[in-house]
Amino acid sequence: MTWRTALRMLNPKSDSQAALLSWANLEPVLRLADKYDSAVLRAMCVAFMTCNQADIKLEEPLTSATNTLIAATLLEQCCSEPELEMYTKSIHAVLDAALTAPTGQVQEKAFLGKLKVLLTSPLYMKLVSPSVQARVLTMVVSVMESVMSAPTGPCCTSAGCRRAKASIHTSTSVCTWYCACGTQNYS
Repeated sequence: MTWRTALRMLNPKSDSQAALLSWANLEPVLRLADKYDSAVLRAMCVAFMTCNQADIKLEEPLTSATNTLIAATLLEQCCSEPELEMYTKSIHAVLDAALTAPTGQVQEKAFLGKLKVLLTSPLYMKLVSPSVQARVLTMVVSVMESVMSAPTGPCCTSAGCRRAKASIHTSTSVCTWYCACGTQNYS
């Protein structure tokens, strides 16, 4: 099926019954283009990815080319030619956006949960390239540091402040949280 799709892409009149390029057959067609060094076929695949980049999401299964990590792996392994760089930039931007840590402890924990699903998959080490894995690991460490350094109590909403200090009043046994920046306190 991959060959028929590739041939139809190269010569649409040759086999009108062959499947059109889709996310389902993108990876094998792209690997075929890479194996036989077909610049035209490779460019068509990159154009398809660029036109359909809204479909690329971190939540997609690792078995799908629509998964952000798999799309980045495919670009790295099959489309690293300098002449394709201007077309692959927008797809790399999707990866960068997907691996940008959200702000706020709740959002960071949700983000770590999303990454945990991917990282614990038995397919992760096999399907995701080492350099993409390194980017994910860097992001996980960064988010974990942020989550671990966050206060366990209420947090100040002042821009850039992420610390709070607790003080227990012995006479009333009331715990008051004081923001380290001194702008707010909580009881």
